[in-house]
Amino acid sequence: MASPRSGFAVVTPASRGIGFALARYLLQHTDLPIIATERRNSDNLRHRLLCGMENSAAEQRLSVFDVDVTEEPTVRSLADDIRQTHPKAPLRLALTVPGILHVEKSPSQIDAHAALESLKVNTIGPMLLMKHLTPFLPTRSSPLFDPFDGEVKLPQHAIYAMMAARVGSISDNRMGGWYSYRASKAAVFQLAKTLDLYLEGKCADRAISLAMHPGTVKTDFTKSYQDGREMLSAEESAERLCGVLDMIKSYYASVYQLCVVLGEGLPRWTAIFSSGAHFVFYLQTLLHIPRHIHHDGIFRSMQVQVLPVSPQALHNEVGHQRDAFRILRPRNYVFGVEA
Repeated sequence: MASPRSGFAVVTPASRGIGFALARYLLQHTDLPIIATERRNSDNLRHRLLCGMENSAAEQRLSVFDVDVTEEPTVRSLADDIRQTHPKAPLRLALTVPGILHVEKSPSQIDAHAALESLKVNTIGPMLLMKHLTPFLPTRSSPLFDPFDGEVKLPQHAIYAMMAARVGSISDNRMGGWYSYRASKAAVFQLAKTLDLYLEGKCADRAISLAMHPGTVKTDFTKSYQDGREMLSAEESAERLCGVLDMIKSYYASVYQLCVVLGEGLPRWTAIFSSGAHFVFYLQTLLHIPRHIHHDGIFRSMQVQVLPVSPQALHNEVGHQRDAFRILRPRNYVFGVEA
């Protein structure tokens, strides 16, 4: 069993699909205590999560509770249970993944009851989880978590992750449709952004918030529009998402080095999308370049693609002189993977 300084992880809900695959992956590839939730029948979920695992330690590390994310009393009860089971360990990794989809191809197909259900599950659910789980995150005075030497090398700060979706992006909306789902997932991006601002003040560099795009995954959730298109399995998505959360891997190194070059401290990531083994990193920062001989007082966004890239190349992108620019702290709002 991990020490309290290793923290614990929460996956909610974990009854099926991506949530189930994430909980299984963390059980198999970390030594963290795992808290998983199911709307009902938690005993059955526990059996399914442990099925085929020969490591007896996994059984000791797993706790399963009944939680309906749309019913606040059950979420509050989960928080009470965590206080009992982990009185000293802070929350290291939260993966909140509630989701429901009603496909609407035109405004005429919008149903008020179905739309409200989408908002309750996809938006209000994560909001209630955020309310009751964030008190377990480390504060600015907390020590860093113990480093991980295993297959999943989690960073030494906490991550509070919410499952969004690429279709929740306004700028990336090129096809339309899915009105209630798009709206509910767009709200998740706003929740993650707003929570991250709160955590910056309360936790400093000890905790961040982000939204995740899981890719197009073949589950019961997506069966209404699979149509033979290429999709990830839930297990593939879980593995890739956990790989993205591993901020120690080499494709982040250049960004850390860049911040040393620029002297501006560590960034809060903005967006990562993966195609196979190739990652594209979008570092969307607002660069204020003061008036001087080369620039005329402009604002612009920087996009850096195809990591790893040399710090000098990034430095050249934003200006040759250190005094020529100032980075307004970039915010972390979405990580994602693609099929």
